Amino acid sequence: MSYRINHLGRAVLFDTSGIRNTYLQESADAALRKLFGYFLPSESKDVALTFVFTDHLKDFFKSGPEAIMCETARTNATQAFMFGHGNGFGYDFEEGRLKRVYFQLDAPTKIENEKRRPLSREFFSAVEQQINSFYTRGYLNSVQQVNIADGCSFLHACSFAINDEAYVVTATPGAGKSSLLLSLRFAEDLDFDFISDDFSAIDQQGHAHQIGRAMAMKSHQLQYFPQLENVVQHMSRWQRLQWFFIKQSGLKYLASPQELFGDRITTNKPVKKVFYLTNHGKETFEHEPMPIAEFARLNANMLFSELYLGMEIFNHALMLPKFNQMTSVADFILKTRANIEACFKDVPCTLVKVPFRSDPRELLNFMRREHLIGA
Repeated sequence: MSYRINHLGRAVLFDTSGIRNTYLQESADAALRKLFGYFLPSESKDVALTFVFTDHLKDFFKSGPEAIMCETARTNATQAFMFGHGNGFGYDFEEGRLKRVYFQLDAPTKIENEKRRPLSREFFSAVEQQINSFYTRGYLNSVQQVNIADGCSFLHACSFAINDEAYVVTATPGAGKSSLLLSLRFAEDLDFDFISDDFSAIDQQGHAHQIGRAMAMKSHQLQYFPQLENVVQHMSRWQRLQWFFIKQSGLKYLASPQELFGDRITTNKPVKKVFYLTNHGKETFEHEPMPIAEFARLNANMLFSELYLGMEIFNHALMLPKFNQMTSVADFILKTRANIEACFKDVPCTLVKVPFRSDPRELLNFMRREHLIGA
């Protein structure tokens, strides 16, 4: 299978023709469509990056007398292959730019593949779990390497549009950015469009672009948004048992943007304001201006934290001599910070302090009362 998605107007290509095991290839194709099927498709001939999925990763490495190796990595003039945390990756470079990424998939039997599902908090099969690991440890990290070179960036942020202008909201863990989107979704008197949840992509012009990742619904959100019961109705019986009867904590249901927001989805909108949410010990909501340089610094560190496992695997090759085509950890943070600051140089930034474990709907009410969003 060859499958193309849009990233900032360029194509990202997924290629599963490198998988020899027929069942694994079919399972990988299905998993890619499940986990990346809500990203915008691309017809662009400009390919930003190609991801090759394979069950024989080491065969793609061009070994020879000039290769340098250690237990967890190997490099040659144009390639870096590395292994860690149960994952294997390979990177091809052309003229100093990352062009191709290989990802090792392990081939389970059909029974082994499906028996993993009820044990996963997202109810993933074994192959789906591998593709999910690829997203967090390979896709985001690798595409950010391209973003850095192009003056763009990911942010660990949600984004939405009101009156064709985008708002980007980053947050410390648990501060409520996803719940803010749900509050917007179920507010009856506010016309808004969804752009992205969890991660947003920002271009050099300061426009926010959609990332079609499914939104992870959590069981505790039902107490604030009972309308979600209509969204999660497609759960399997085993999922519903754990959610509504056992009430097991930590479970997730991946809802597509279309399930949640219907036709209220957009992309490529100029950013009007950016926000940084964090919890504090007071029982009141507060806000104050934040310098964009501080916003960029915090977000570069937050992005690195989210991509840490992928960067840690990536770093195995950075310990080998005579290979300098990869972005170092230090440069990753510094260049991400510089790109974010440049993209938002003329955009107002606000720090919003949220009472710990407060009703997430009150955050939206506060931001509207203070005219932080809307007209």
